[in-house]
Amino acid sequence: MPKVFISYGRRDLDAARRLFNQLRVIENVEPWFDKESLLPGISWRPAIRKAIREANYFLALVSSNSVSGKGFRNTELAQALEILTEFPPDQIFLIPARLDECQMPRDELTELNWIDLFPDWEPGIERLLLVFAPSTQVRSGGTDDSRSTNYSHGGRSNGAEKEVSDKIRSGYHYRVGLVDLDLGLTNLKPLAQVLNETQGFFLFTCPEMPSVKDAVGDVGGLTNLRVHEIPSSFFAEHPNLTVDLVVCLTRYPLAFREDDGVIYNYFAGESEQDERFLFVSTDQLYAFSKQAGRTFEEGLVHTIVGQLVNYFTKIGYHTQTRDCVMDHCKVRADQVRGLKSRKFCDSCGQSLPEGDLKAAIEALLRLDY
Repeated sequence: MPKVFISYGRRDLDAARRLFNQLRVIENVEPWFDKESLLPGISWRPAIRKAIREANYFLALVSSNSVSGKGFRNTELAQALEILTEFPPDQIFLIPARLDECQMPRDELTELNWIDLFPDWEPGIERLLLVFAPSTQVRSGGTDDSRSTNYSHGGRSNGAEKEVSDKIRSGYHYRVGLVDLDLGLTNLKPLAQVLNETQGFFLFTCPEMPSVKDAVGDVGGLTNLRVHEIPSSFFAEHPNLTVDLVVCLTRYPLAFREDDGVIYNYFAGESEQDERFLFVSTDQLYAFSKQAGRTFEEGLVHTIVGQLVNYFTKIGYHTQTRDCVMDHCKVRADQVRGLKSRKFCDSCGQSLPEGDLKAAIEALLRLDY
């Protein structure tokens, strides 16, 4: 069943909802509309990225209202254009749909044939269904050859569903790449396999990434991985990894740019260049895990879980040390307390959204390795 991602500006919400309601009653079409399709409790950014990546078609609703203001979702469109480059010339993916007489918000869209949902709505829907569900008939006036069109960037598509070569394993929601930046974690792949067998929300893989050794250097008298100095070419590798999120593991403590200065000696954090890249330090983790009566692998999973919760929810870390997964731990040795408990404090536990994500997180924390 083809999945159709509906992208729209906030001023065009009514039109997007109308389109969603019309498409969802079509037997062979599965539309994705944020107001109806987002999982409760999940941050919207990763959910939308996942939906775009898994969509067979990206339908961009544009109007003079949306393209002239801040309402048009340029981030969504940029991701769709990135995915479009992976398609052969005769394959349909990105379909612009105008709601009124307007210009396209991006030059790349002018190279695509678009459809108009004005001045009459139903003929435009008929043309869309020629792509999404060519066997479906809409009884609002027939179609004729003059209304047939090609929505790709060259050649004519037969309307077949997009072949998703990197399709996610059935049952998993998000793919997480565990990248060993220093090539010293010999047990990482077996650990990823155990993590996948433990829960069904995250699919962990172990892709390879370019070296970042040039970003390793002295900060405050300590050798740190200076995340802010990692070149943009490193982050540009993301489309080749077939993952939603990348967790980069290193033996060095981490340094990040903050305002006009640099903070350093951190356990974990995300890149300011691309929030899909999370960094985790294993510095002193073996010793801290041993003090807590845990294995190194259990300590590593504990740290990764904190980053996943921070990324996928709005809980965030807290400065108070509460023997919680989300302890910030300004004193590095305080991490031992959280490693012993491998739990959430009452406040964080109550804030964790019910559902598959919570079940997966709790299963990962219970893992004995």
